[in-house]
Parts: sequence; structure tokens; C-alpha cells
Amino acid sequence: MGLGWDSVLKLAAVGAFVMIALSAVLFFIFQNIGYDSYLLSIILIISILAFIFLRIIWSAKKFLF
Repeated sequence: MGLGWDSVLKLAAVGAFVMIALSAVLFFIFQNIGYDSYLLSIILIISILAFIFLRIIWSAKKFLF
């Protein structure tokens, strides 16, 4: 079973869109409150790790519950 390539590509496209939109929103927020590239990098890395973690939990949910 598992996901087909169409589903994987759709999930990857949605994930990429969300990350790009999030980075744009954060960029404008940081630009208005004082841009700090180090803080922006940390927040983007945390958001990517959170996305990966949530995807792992979502996939494992079928097996655990």
C-alpha cells in the first residue's frame, strides 16, 4: 500500500508552498519589526523540522492508534 507518486508529489508541492508562504510572511514581519537574518534562519529551520515531525506523526498515526 502506501502513497503513490501522485500523492507524494502533491504533498511535497503543498509543503513547499507552505514553507515559501511562511518565509514570505516572516520576512515581511521581521522587516517591519527589525530584520534579523540569524533569527529568520533559526525560525525557518524550526518550521521545517516541525513540518517533518508532524508528517512523521501523521504517518505513524495509522500504526499507533
